[in-house]
Amino acid sequence: MHSFDLIGIRIYDGSSSWSKSQTSFRSPQKLYGKLSVLAGDVANSVDFAPNKQQREVHAVLKERLANEKSRFEELVKTDLPAFNEFLKKKNISGIIFPKLE
Repeated sequence: MHSFDLIGIRIYDGSSSWSKSQTSFRSPQKLYGKLSVLAGDVANSVDFAPNKQQREVHAVLKERLANEKSRFEELVKTDLPAFNEFLKKKNISGIIFPKLE
């Protein structure tokens, strides 16, 4: 499996062909889904500040997302130029990606 795919799989479950009730037990919820659930929980209790558990979950998920962002940035800096060089040797246009800040 390609590096780009691995990062995407850890963030988002791409099995959209199944209904929500079917995927809930077939594959674990990915980072995007966990963040969405947390956001919904916090949004549904707008009259109160996030509780301790919600803040703890937020901290864990924020760290995981930062790790995936670092992996992605490293991938763009190393694997993407190598892949573009491979494509260039085959006379195929490379992938244009904006510089990361």
